[in-house]
Amino acid sequence: MNELRRMITVMVDNRQGVKGVELVTLLAVELANAGKSINSEEILQTIDDMEKKGELVVIHYVLRSMNYRTKMFILPKDTQIDMMQVE
Repeated sequence: MNELRRMITVMVDNRQGVKGVELVTLLAVELANAGKSINSEEILQTIDDMEKKGELVVIHYVLRSMNYRTKMFILPKDTQIDMMQVE
């Protein structure tokens, strides 16, 4: 769905990055308001595909207090990331 890819790109670019759960919610609401329905799995699959094709930068992380789930933060493509983990 090219429209979904475009919507994801615009939302991520306009916010200069967004939490994964927030993006899925925003997309679902916007599509529902337009009279279209989509499930969250389709949105997540599209984000995954866009990440693999270099259309987005996605940081996957696990918080110590929530080690039972992986979270993600989505950034516009060509974003440079410098990371340092302190023990």
